[in-house]
Amino acid sequence: MALIKKTKRTVANRRNAIQHLARRMREEDKEGLTEELLERTKHHFCEGVYAREFFLPKEAACVGRVHKKGCFNVLLRGHLRVAMGEGETQDMKAPQFFVSGPGESKALYAYEDSVFITFHATEETDPDKMMDLFTVEDNQAYLAYRRELLTHEDNT
Repeated sequence: MALIKKTKRTVANRRNAIQHLARRMREEDKEGLTEELLERTKHHFCEGVYAREFFLPKEAACVGRVHKKGCFNVLLRGHLRVAMGEGETQDMKAPQFFVSGPGESKALYAYEDSVFITFHATEETDPDKMMDLFTVEDNQAYLAYRRELLTHEDNT
């Protein structure tokens, strides 16, 4: 299954294509798969590190929110197709480790049941706050977040 066509696109075009896929998936999520997957997400905390453990069942696809900052990513178990704005779409078999940068959203397709973990630096330990702390809904919200950071830096 080709989530994002393998072409030489700019980072912005690839990110927009991933966000378009995310919107389509949200519109078509009549069975509530997204909510079910979020409920199965596990949260781990240890001395300033937050790990978000995410299970994706075989033949399921999902698109994550846009990350405000870079993070470590580990495919602990399974086989995924991973598309991001930076770099080419890749098939990954566990175990795999990679770093994704700020402004990235990952589109995932599971060839088999898979466990995927992201790691973030934070002292916060409330799982309900993590999504808004580390991510925004889409590319436009990410650009607004970056503008706000730059404006704050200019005023200090």
